[in-house]
Amino acid sequence: MNNRADIVIGIDGGGSYTRVTVADFTGQILAQVRKGGTNRLHNVQAEEHLRTGILDVLDAAGRQLDHVASITAALAGIDKPGDENWALEVLHDLGISTNGQVVNDTLAAHRSIFLGRPGIVAIGGTGSLIFGINEEGRMVRNDEFAHYARVAARFISYETIYAIISGCYDEGDRPLIGQVLQHLGCSSTRELAELALRGYGVDKRSQNRLLGDMAHIITEAADTGNPLAVRICNEAARQTAIGIRLIAATFQSSEVLVSFSGSCITSPYLKKAVFSQLKSSIKNESNSSFVLCRTEAPE
Repeated sequence: MNNRADIVIGIDGGGSYTRVTVADFTGQILAQVRKGGTNRLHNVQAEEHLRTGILDVLDAAGRQLDHVASITAALAGIDKPGDENWALEVLHDLGISTNGQVVNDTLAAHRSIFLGRPGIVAIGGTGSLIFGINEEGRMVRNDEFAHYARVAARFISYETIYAIISGCYDEGDRPLIGQVLQHLGCSSTRELAELALRGYGVDKRSQNRLLGDMAHIITEAADTGNPLAVRICNEAARQTAIGIRLIAATFQSSEVLVSFSGSCITSPYLKKAVFSQLKSSIKNESNSSFVLCRTEAPE
């Protein structure tokens, strides 16, 4: 480390947004910037967002690259060994790779929420993942059980669109259907079906963003009691609760801390629905009870 190195950079990179923060050794935050997503599965400009985020936050703080003593990038989509290579290449090109590490954003979220305690964090925003660290320090993900909870924003929207096109709705759902059609620029369900068949007229990443941006319409409708939205959100909550219970089965304690992160799962209706599912009586060997940790990480 050179004599000028007196700051650290932390990066929280999700599918929609990336937050970059620079602080000095006392913990004082010197600058923060927000960029587009750095999950390469959802954003084709992930590398550029990471690079410009670092350069812009340094500029805002009045510092330079050789002032960086350490940098940690917690990014969505870093799921297996090798996934981090593209981000390390960005750090290498900037000349700060020797002081940097790249980890999954869920691990960073867990540490910020539980501060080293055992617990489970359920992510439901642009993406979906349930991740726990038990009393033995073992890290467990729901996808290791071949389980996936369709609580990510785009899946909430997909399920709603499927129900509308297939006619699986009631008269009371008409207001929500109108909002969905308006969001997607359609005048009828037949037109919606044609749009869906064409992949919504955009590439896959843009399609995910388009539908992800619609999810708040459904979660807000569920909060007002719309039958279709309630049904969609209840199913997402059920799947999420199953994923949490799967991971809880690896814990020794009968009381497990749980937290939620992400725009969908922290919406008033879904948050309440997931915890309601967790409180329901289910008989198994672990018979875990769940305690909601109020400190939640941003998406």
